[in-house]
Parts: sequence; structure tokens; C-alpha cells
Amino acid sequence: MTKQLFLKRFLANPGIVGALLPSSPALCREITDKINIEAAEAVVELGPGTGVITDEILARLNPQAKFIAIELDEKLYEILRQNRPSLHIVNDTAENLPDIMERADIKHLNTIISGLPWAAFPEKLQVGILT
Repeated sequence: MTKQLFLKRFLANPGIVGALLPSSPALCREITDKINIEAAEAVVELGPGTGVITDEILARLNPQAKFIAIELDEKLYEILRQNRPSLHIVNDTAENLPDIMERADIKHLNTIISGLPWAAFPEKLQVGILT
């Protein structure tokens, strides 16, 4: 179901959902192996999609750490919210990260994990997110 959903969302909006399939479990482990996430106090995931990397993050994250997932695609956001009710997920753009952090009382981030389709974004959006 996850692969079919991801493909449908990609076909519906390839500028927001930038992959045909979700990341593999091996890739999720590889990403989280390299960032010492266990020691992080505050983490954000940009573009969690169906939550495959999110699950790996949550499995390794210190229970005291703050974690926010930001998903722009409304359908993926709703599915994540339903499947992971305790997850702090926001349906918004990564450009609004400073405001999202302020509302969550996060002053700094140790780690940003991005599943965003960066190469598909126009330059103006890339600059807005980086700013």
C-alpha cells in the first residue's frame, strides 16, 4: 500500500513528492547511522512522505528530544497523522521552519533530515528554504 500511495502522490504532484517510491529500510538506516541522532536534542524532518525515515528516526531518537516532521503534501500529511497519532507533524512548507520551531518552543536544531525533492524545486524556493 505504501509504494502505491507514494507513486500516486508523485504522479499527482511531482514538484512536491519527488520520488516514485519511498526510501528503502537500508537507506533509512544508512541515513540515521551517519548523524548521531541519539545525542540530538531537537530534530526536524522535512518531507517525511510515508514515514519510512521517520520510523527510523523515532526508533533512535532520545525520548527527551523534540522532533517535528514537516510534510507539504496534504494526503501524505493526513496518512502520517492517522498512522502515527503521537507524531508532531505539521502540514506546511519548509520555508516556514522558523515559525514552526517558534510554535514548538525549539530555539535551535541539532539535525535536519531532508527528503525534499531539491532538484525539482525552482531556485526561488530553494533560496527560501535555505534562508
